[in-house]
Amino acid sequence: MAEVRIGNAEELDAWLKHRPRNWAVAIAARAALRIVPDWAIIFELRGLSNSFDQNKCILSLFRSIALSRLVTIVPNLDLKTAAKAANVAASGINLANGLRDVLNSGRLADAAFAAWFSVLDESYANTVRCATRSAQNSAALWEEIAADARSLLNFGLDSSKGPLWREHGLSKELTSTLPEAEPPLWVHKGLFTLRQNLNGSNNWQVWTDWYEAILNGEPAWRLSHEIGNEIMFTALTWPEEDWSKGPAHVNRRMAEMIEAAQEKDGEPAFPAIPDSKVGPDWKEQPATGLLNPEPRLEPQSKAELAELQLLLPLLRDCVDDLLSTANASHSNSVKRFLPRVENYHVAISREPVSIDEVYAVGLRLRNAHDRLRRDVVEDGFPDIAMEIGEAFDSTIGLHGPLILSTARGKHLDQLARDHNRTKAEELDYKQKAQAFAESVNASSSVVTPSGKTLVVEANEEIADGPFPERSTTNAEAVNNSLLVTLAKKAAAKVVEGLAVDSVKGGVGFLGAVVFAKAGIDPASAFLLANQPVLIGLAASSSESLAWLPHFLRWLSFKVKDAIGSGT
Repeated sequence: MAEVRIGNAEELDAWLKHRPRNWAVAIAARAALRIVPDWAIIFELRGLSNSFDQNKCILSLFRSIALSRLVTIVPNLDLKTAAKAANVAASGINLANGLRDVLNSGRLADAAFAAWFSVLDESYANTVRCATRSAQNSAALWEEIAADARSLLNFGLDSSKGPLWREHGLSKELTSTLPEAEPPLWVHKGLFTLRQNLNGSNNWQVWTDWYEAILNGEPAWRLSHEIGNEIMFTALTWPEEDWSKGPAHVNRRMAEMIEAAQEKDGEPAFPAIPDSKVGPDWKEQPATGLLNPEPRLEPQSKAELAELQLLLPLLRDCVDDLLSTANASHSNSVKRFLPRVENYHVAISREPVSIDEVYAVGLRLRNAHDRLRRDVVEDGFPDIAMEIGEAFDSTIGLHGPLILSTARGKHLDQLARDHNRTKAEELDYKQKAQAFAESVNASSSVVTPSGKTLVVEANEEIADGPFPERSTTNAEAVNNSLLVTLAKKAAAKVVEGLAVDSVKGGVGFLGAVVFAKAGIDPASAFLLANQPVLIGLAASSSESLAWLPHFLRWLSFKVKDAIGSGT
């Protein structure tokens, strides 16, 4: 194999001077691809804190580097269409509000503009600049550029399909653990962080899976190179009205194309189940195996803890007064209101206090009080005692400041403010959500009695109360967190080979009882028996349940396969 020594921009420029222009494009594209894990650091990814502009910028970056790679490896590519897409992608990166300082800092922008130069610039000088600035002062990156040059010299452009790191072997197990010694460690750490923070929502897994396949020189999405490249080019050249809608829209459409292609080949791909970041924390009870809603605890800063220590004693005194006066009342309407007061009292008495729980039970307390007031006005019920009204007003007066004293509380409040369903969409979601609640309530092997009560009551209150959008987002949080927990529980059983312990029938089972008789674990049995209800709920939900239909198809395939084989 010919020896090539390249360790800086001048040496790269000299080596490329009399080479084909598409070799420069190949080197620049691969250099851009290598720094993708660095995005986790450059963007300071923090899960829920990612802004819409930041997510659109990351989407444009993925679009750009995917284009630069396709131009390199796919013969007879429609360069006119690719050029238009690359131009818009580059513009999208440049115009990302609030991100110019980050992008102008160096190699991130150049990594993306490699795509633009690869299809628009007749010279190789700018493309070389992209590769150079992507490598910066990293010896490992320059060694890989030299390896790319050697491969091009000996094997031509086909070598561009090989692993990104030829000189520094990388483990393929990048999604669960971090290798301790394999260089370069920043690649492992960056990709691990990128996966952790992007894969929780918006179907980002289509891109992280694609990137990991490219990293290892393998076909993307468990498809052939040809089919994967065709899907990618189709998506990259969609009209700009699609791309302008952001990652939630684009990534979902890509996921649907990928899934359709995979299903032609048999088994659906293992689905990405996002982490549940709002709603109760559903924990399995060891004795019964049932899921029980527990308060979700999020970390709080020292300043937030200090503020809570000032507000909590005052709020607890108010709730004590409210509970005392409500218990002393002989009014039937107050007795119906009392359980909400008791739940709120329990929530603020915990140490440490869960802001998520206080937010949810405070919302339901306010809804109950609103119904009580309506009963008084509309149905002629006796007015509640003045003492109860005053104690309630004092409680609510402190509830809001306590919630908004924490970043977590502000985030929960913002989720409700971002709610944008129409009246008709709200009613449709409520109908689908109540059907889901009925399914949960009818099951004896999924959640505890307190869990059933929570699901039923939360969904009854959708679009209800003085702040209906808060009631709806609260119900969504309850539903989605339960479904995520059930799906992960079912998937774990399938992966462990325990989804079907024994077989007592054929494939055409319909009810949860029959599934259970077939030896299927309760989580899988519930999900499979209620597929029409769950698919309807996902269709009426926000993007947060976009993963569910594919998961159900995957679970159905795996369980039917196990039943059919008698394992």
